Amino acid sequence: MAGKTFEGRISGANGCLLIDDTSAHTGLNYDTIIAQEDTVIALLSGTDSNGNAVNFLTAHNVDTVKANALIVVPLGSTITAVTLTSGSIICY
Repeated sequence: MAGKTFEGRISGANGCLLIDDTSAHTGLNYDTIIAQEDTVIALLSGTDSNGNAVNFLTAHNVDTVKANALIVVPLGSTITAVTLTSGSIICY
């Protein structure tokens, strides 16, 4: 991720949200996810720093993650929708 910095970034500044079901969660405003257990993600989308739609699931190949995995989207990007197939995550 050349040219991107995480200096001064505070995860959790927008609060947090536990997702432990398979419902579609939309209208989110987070930039970090931590898997609480082995987790399968069906949908992980949002916007980049220019407001363009991004499918973070395919862009970062994070459809299956192990417990305690940390997913941080690029600076200026926002996770706006998440759907899990199994497992649980906390969004920050």
